[in-house]
Amino acid sequence: MKKKYLLVFYFQKKNGKHDEFTEFKEHLSNLDLDQAKVILNLTDKAIVKNELNVQADYKTLFKYYRSVNKDKINEFLSR
Repeated sequence: MKKKYLLVFYFQKKNGKHDEFTEFKEHLSNLDLDQAKVILNLTDKAIVKNELNVQADYKTLFKYYRSVNKDKINEFLSR
């Protein structure tokens, strides 16, 4: 069974604000592990990496990212 991951990247704009970029993958690269701020293993319901809110558990993080990416997450999980 393939693993499914949700990756979240944050980039700082020139004006000092941050952009959030979410990506979905079935394999993680070393670059993903290095650059993503949050990586959730959606298959095993586990946190691979969390540099934003270290106190948050998987359920809390998934609930937040699902609230802003519901359609994309549902589509990815249904494949």
